[in-house]
Amino acid sequence: MNKIKIIVNAIPLINIKTGIGRYIEGLYTELEKYDTFDIKFFDGKNLLKKLPEFKNQYIWDKLVKLFWKFPDNFSYILRLFLHYKREINFKKFSKKNNIYHETGFFPFESSIKTVFTIYDVSLIKYPEFHPKERVMYFKKFFYKRLKQVKYILTISNFSKKEILSCIDFPEDKIVVTYLGYNRKIFKKYSNKETNLTLLKYKIKKPFFLFVGTNDPRKNINLIIKAASKINFPFYIIGWDGWGESLGSRNITTIGYVDDIELAHLYNNAVALILPSFYEGFGLPVLEAMACGCPVVVSNKASLPEVAGEAGIYLSDINNESELCSILTDLLNNDSYKIKKSKESIKQAENFSWEKTAKITAEVFKRL
Repeated sequence: MNKIKIIVNAIPLINIKTGIGRYIEGLYTELEKYDTFDIKFFDGKNLLKKLPEFKNQYIWDKLVKLFWKFPDNFSYILRLFLHYKREINFKKFSKKNNIYHETGFFPFESSIKTVFTIYDVSLIKYPEFHPKERVMYFKKFFYKRLKQVKYILTISNFSKKEILSCIDFPEDKIVVTYLGYNRKIFKKYSNKETNLTLLKYKIKKPFFLFVGTNDPRKNINLIIKAASKINFPFYIIGWDGWGESLGSRNITTIGYVDDIELAHLYNNAVALILPSFYEGFGLPVLEAMACGCPVVVSNKASLPEVAGEAGIYLSDINNESELCSILTDLLNNDSYKIKKSKESIKQAENFSWEKTAKITAEVFKRL
């Protein structure tokens, strides 16, 4: 039997590993186990047999921050130049494949059957929360490239509804594939295993975590307000691409950490706080729960789908007093914290990259 030849846009993996990179890595680590597929990864220049690796965080960080300092029109032209250069390479490599899986903003121009993963539609619904040049770039290509797409994959039922509200696409061709987590990394650890990470970053217990970029839709301002009223440390983990000062004596920005260190921090945190008003999924919530870390989240968007009954929900994402009350309960009530920790581990078990891969494989086989 001939294998189904798949070409994947793996360019997000040559950048710092955010949610999209985790998705590609987790999904294709599983799909590579399938005998039915012959998978190749496009990194912008070459076609690879293995998932590309992110090489130099320091250089990448400097280049991106420099890019964001340029005027919008100049940045937009640079984006277009890089895009067309990559598209020429893509067309050269893609011809002999059966299926093209696009994992970024929109597909390259292609005549082969295209599956497109859309994580959320924030660029359509909330363009004010994105750099202007990114919105211009997205609008130039997104709608016309949708015409070549046979199936859309998305990562929550919330995102599916959002997509249907924004674009004209057959509902039965939009398939929900929840995300998973790396079970070898995101799990319970002993104190002995995690102590070195706490020492490395000079972290004092008890503490609270926020994981993600300082993107306006993450609503980090609520944490800043709460931090000024609770005399316990808050640590911000993740790439600080938005670069705004957080301005609170109780908040420390750690920056990007590797996955094992992140799991160690989840194991020791009182809770992860993610008060976003717009998420396509909320992968830090799942990874935290897998480590037994209680999650304090908004009741908005996809977050109730992910956190389920384990989540501790904010009814008002602008009310810092409510957040302070929840965090104080977690600090002072050990039995409540242990209960939410156990519920979190149980809820995380509902998700896996194996499930994501199984549903994705079925879509590929239909094509």
